[in-house]
Parts: sequence; structure tokens; C-alpha cells
Amino acid sequence: MAKLGRLDVMPVDDFGVRSALMQLYDLPDMPKKSEFATYTNAWSPYRSIGAWYLWRYADSQK
Repeated sequence: MAKLGRLDVMPVDDFGVRSALMQLYDLPDMPKKSEFATYTNAWSPYRSIGAWYLWRYADSQK
């Protein structure tokens, strides 16, 4: 995403991103692809940066 210069990409299939979003929003279950827009639309047009922070958050929870 970064090398392509695309700032508004959310990798909804990535386990780390899904797990971090679940923890961040205190969700009872792993979010589905269709639910990502509910939580990340406010981050547009910088969802790629949000994904990076979600990866870092997931790493810090290990």
C-alpha cells in the first residue's frame, strides 16, 4: 500500500487488522468484511495509515 502510494486502502482480509479492530472497539466477535466500513469510513481518505496503526496495535498486544 505504501509503495503504491495508495492512502485509502483497508486490508479487510488481514487477520492482524481484523483482530486489532475487534480489540480496539471491544467487539465480541471478529468483524466481518462488510462491517469494516462502519468502523473505518471516518478514517477516509487515510485508511492505509489506520491499517498501519492497527498492525502496530496488534503487535503490541502479543
